[in-house]
Amino acid sequence: MSQIKITVLKQGKVSRNVITCCLFTTGDSYRIFNQYVGDFKRFLTQTEHLKTFEVRVYTDDTAKDIILEAAGDNPRVTVLHFNCPQFREGSGHVGMFGTLVRFLPMFEDLDTVWCSDIDIPSRYLDHKLYDHVVHTKVDFMISTFICYERKVWGTKNTILAGRFISRVQFPRRLLTLFLNRVSDGKLSEKIEEINVGNKRKPRSNFPYGMDEYFLNTYVYNWLKAHNSRVLVQKEYLDFGILFRMENQENKRLLLDYYYRPSYSVFLKIKKILLKYVPDFLADHPCYDELLVMLPKLKDSFIVLKLIDGSDL
Repeated sequence: MSQIKITVLKQGKVSRNVITCCLFTTGDSYRIFNQYVGDFKRFLTQTEHLKTFEVRVYTDDTAKDIILEAAGDNPRVTVLHFNCPQFREGSGHVGMFGTLVRFLPMFEDLDTVWCSDIDIPSRYLDHKLYDHVVHTKVDFMISTFICYERKVWGTKNTILAGRFISRVQFPRRLLTLFLNRVSDGKLSEKIEEINVGNKRKPRSNFPYGMDEYFLNTYVYNWLKAHNSRVLVQKEYLDFGILFRMENQENKRLLLDYYYRPSYSVFLKIKKILLKYVPDFLADHPCYDELLVMLPKLKDSFIVLKLIDGSDL
């Protein structure tokens, strides 16, 4: 049985509302990791307005000392060390195993679990979004993008691993079963599919995207089976368009909106998309939905929709 041992290295405020993230390093990524340490410090600043939340960061031997130093005496931050013998590799763990560990609060008796990447724009942590989740009394909030449907997931509303909110306690057996199946080699074909799809990521026995595979199978199916109340936050601005545009001014506008959204920039980008998106349809037919939605979008590229789990 795959067991994850957790050791508290620094206890911050104890709260029933938790923001959970992870930070570790793999292989020769030390230089990139230094950039993530900077992102983590900025992330702590970005979460300061969420005053009722405890910020948990999960790390292993590859990063614990640096994370403790970065967290300092911040009273809101809890630093947790994870160790899973079945998935150890060198001084750390196999591939992106650590991204799965940040889900552990989902299996605890808590009011809110907000899972987040640390290299994000501040708008992803908008308090109004949390207020809306509470007001609508949903069990789970999915954040996703237009065209973010990977075949290996096979879901209609793909859950982004670094951007969701849970208000329900999931059974721990979901995670245990998943890890045991990975350890026993029963998910080898899926792992190969994920590796093949990760064109810009190194191959691994626990590749980039395994955390999302877990969410979009085990967690997704649980939400469906229990007909949970789900809020889907779908963003119709695909920032991948950045890589398909040659006009540098248009790229600058997209980046500006990503970090500092405003109504004036929204209108400019909407006009750009109406012009360029038809050219992308041949290679990306999923953009057809974007063309349908664009005229309906008045001041934001984000659309919120309440659905029952049975309709996921």
